[in-house]
Formats: sequence, structure tokens, C-alpha cells
Amino acid sequence: MAAALARGNIMRIRFDIPQYSDALRKLFESACDSIHGSDQLLQMMPLQRITHSGPIRNVPGPEPLDHPLALMEQVAEIPKETIRDTTVDSFTEILHSFTEGVTRQRAAHMFRMFDSITEKTGNHIAAEGNAVTYDRLTVMLELAEHSFDDDGKPQGVIILPPEAYAQLFARPPTNAEYRRLEEVMERKKAEYFAQKRTRRLSR
Repeated sequence: MAAALARGNIMRIRFDIPQYSDALRKLFESACDSIHGSDQLLQMMPLQRITHSGPIRNVPGPEPLDHPLALMEQVAEIPKETIRDTTVDSFTEILHSFTEGVTRQRAAHMFRMFDSITEKTGNHIAAEGNAVTYDRLTVMLELAEHSFDDDGKPQGVIILPPEAYAQLFARPPTNAEYRRLEEVMERKKAEYFAQKRTRRLSR
């Protein structure tokens, strides 16, 4: 990053201004955090500021699972002409490309964590090479823990890659498939509210 400093009649070129670099760093960081907070997928992994170098314990208990902090690197090259001419469109494209790169890395890291956590807790179903069906979806929902709002509506998100989404919705569920899915969710709802009442009575 180059910047020109004028002093008297002499133009002196410096290739780093700490205050300017710090301001840019904060701008890029703020842009990435804003995208993170508005992304429906990344909202599931809220940002947290920490002061240690890890690891993070994601599964407690006698057989815990720790994850090291992930190192993510994204480079933004800002031509000196963009800074010198204050080219807003060019800078916006650079900022957008940078945030997209960071977002992709964060999403990939989140899925790697989900994969290892579900495998550790026994909620992992390997479906490589198999089509996603309503019966398979029902099995996954039966393994998972669920919460419900006061109206009995399930609180959660099902995330599918585009190919799996297309497979699942290529045809509507049969009556038997839909009935099994409803039975599982009704049982999960009853278990959730039974546990909630037990916790309330034990206080």
C-alpha cells in the first residue's frame, strides 16, 4: 500500500502509514462481521471475541471434543491508483471480493466443526453416494435434539446443499413418509415440553 506525503516542495513516498493501515483493517473486519451477522447460515455460529489461543471445547463431558482455532487468510490487493484517485467502485469491488472469501472460509470451517461434533455425539449419518429422501431426513430428525416455541413450532434450521435440496424436493413425500415424519416431530415435541415442565418443577 503506497501513500504520498508532501513536505514543503519535496514529495516523499511511504509504503506504509500505520494509522491508515489500521483504519483499513478495521473497515475490512467490520465489513466481514456485518456479512456474518446477516448471513442466515453463519448466524448459527455467532462471532465471539476471545483473548486466548484456543482450543475451544465444543463437546464437554468425560470424552470431550476440542477444536483448535482456525487460521483463515484472505488477501486484498489495493492498487495505489485506487487510493490515489479515490475510486469508490474499484474499492467496493475489492472489499466485496474480500468479504466473500472470508465468508466462504467461515462457512467451510463451520461445517467441518458440525461434522466432527455430530460424529462425536452419535448424531452423524454418512449419506455419501445416497440420495436424500424423506425417510433419511426423518432418521436425521429423530437423532437430533429439538426445541419448540410456546405454540409448539419447532425452532431450528435444516441446511442442505443445492444437490441434496433438489433430490429431496424432486417429488412430494408419500402419505406414509409424511406420517412417519409427523410422528417423530410430535414425539420430540412431547419430550421437550415434558423436560421443560420437569425443570420448572425442580426449582
